[in-house]
Amino acid sequence: MIGNLKNWSLPCSGQPMNILHFKLKRLLGALKDWNWATLGDFRKAKIQHQHEIDLLEADLQTNWREDICISLEEARSKLQVCLGHEELLLQDQARIDWVKDGDRNSSFYHAVIKVKNNSSRTMMFDEDGTILKDDVVLQRAIDHFSDFFQAVPSTNPGEFIGCIPSLISEEQNRCLCAMPSDEEVEQAVCVLNPQSAPGPDGFTGYFYSHCWLIIQHDVVAAVRDFFLGTKIPTSISTANIILFPKISKPTSCQHFRPISLSNFAHKILSKILSDRLATVLPLIISREQTGFVKGRSIHENISLAHEIISNIDKMITGGNIAIKLDMSKAYDRVSWRFLIKVLHKLGFNWTWIDLIYRAISNCWYSVTVNRCRGGFFRSGRGLRQGDPISPALFIIAHDALSRHISNLSLGRHIKNFSGRIDELNISHLFYADDSLIFMNGDINCVEALMHTLQKYTDISGQVINYSKSSLITSQKPHMSVQADIIATATGFTKAALPIPYLAVPLFRGRAKFHYFQELINKFEKKLSGWKSRLLSFGGKITLLKSVLTSLPIHS
Repeated sequence: MIGNLKNWSLPCSGQPMNILHFKLKRLLGALKDWNWATLGDFRKAKIQHQHEIDLLEADLQTNWREDICISLEEARSKLQVCLGHEELLLQDQARIDWVKDGDRNSSFYHAVIKVKNNSSRTMMFDEDGTILKDDVVLQRAIDHFSDFFQAVPSTNPGEFIGCIPSLISEEQNRCLCAMPSDEEVEQAVCVLNPQSAPGPDGFTGYFYSHCWLIIQHDVVAAVRDFFLGTKIPTSISTANIILFPKISKPTSCQHFRPISLSNFAHKILSKILSDRLATVLPLIISREQTGFVKGRSIHENISLAHEIISNIDKMITGGNIAIKLDMSKAYDRVSWRFLIKVLHKLGFNWTWIDLIYRAISNCWYSVTVNRCRGGFFRSGRGLRQGDPISPALFIIAHDALSRHISNLSLGRHIKNFSGRIDELNISHLFYADDSLIFMNGDINCVEALMHTLQKYTDISGQVINYSKSSLITSQKPHMSVQADIIATATGFTKAALPIPYLAVPLFRGRAKFHYFQELINKFEKKLSGWKSRLLSFGGKITLLKSVLTSLPIHS
């Protein structure tokens, strides 16, 4: 394969980012020809080599000759090469990060691929339960998402974001906008997951990391071209949308979660911006937000939520209430205009804001349904799920709501949740788009909160999912009437503890075994019978370590 990379150095003209795309496209054609000419159908060759080995071994049983022994060794060597190629292909198709101990061409890989193919197959059902054809699903998805990702009118966020202070210094802006070094670009390539699914150009992280010495100059030049102000060409910014069902039998496109498969070249740009932005996130994001901020943990939210909710039954005027807020397709609805306003209010200079805007805009999508791709439309809003910088940008935009709720609490427009940790003055807990609000159930306070939420949705592009948002109150008789009043005022469904929060049960009082049954079932599913049966001994050990390592996250 390295021989095909010799044409990489052939001269090209144009902007560095266009040159990178052209060289990748030229190389892809050469690699396809090389693959067929060199490897061919190695599965067919494997069968032929195995048959040849069987014949030669049979000959040796009756006629021991040195030339037959030599031919046998050559056939075995060719078979090992085919097995190696097949193993690499199976590993790539299975995409299992934790497999390190060898399970060459084992039934395990085939089983994983079969399960993945079944689970990743996009199926949509008609109202009568019949499965729709792929071309029908594809066209429905194209029509839905080409309309969904269009920008929607929003109000001016000026007054709402007035509570956001300017926190970024000139020195921090200078560091954020500095020209990337060769080492910084290489670090971004090395850190990104090489096994992640490729974008439309077909190149994965493995190609970039293994061929770095050859392609380094052009990749670095493309990155620097972007930092000099060049617009990302459509050939690099385009992405494939694949659909993951939210329910077992989806009947509309709203029942799917769109995941973007971006080109690796675009991920490099995004990763560099993300790593730089991560250095200032702890300074600009409110303490109530713990998602994707260095030094903050999901455990903080879980522990604090349990401590606060334990006082839900406290007898006070208005009563204690908690609201679990759910935003519908939160990442996909982010208004770029609103995000830019928030970034500017935080003190980011226009050079950095321009870098961010060029990274998230000029985004063109195609939709892939069961390996059938169609459509080509431009997005006018939203952050790509799967893009390295999307989580950071989302929590920056969402922090405007966090600061506004804090101001309502400090200004006594909403009364605080009463409990043993009053001195902490915790009015809400955010983990990315998971929002839990604690407050007094006084109807005036509830109306003030709903007014704030309405203003936030008007300017940010977000939409409250009332069917998934819930109201938690005391189940004692003294709160029954008040709970009904609040539920009517908010439109949220009343829920009784325990409720799921960040994938663990949120409850008051003593922990009961059945609270955690769903969590236990998830881990048992990870260690399902077919996995343990089909793995080698080393593979079983690695699987066990992988599952046990994730246990402390929810302990």
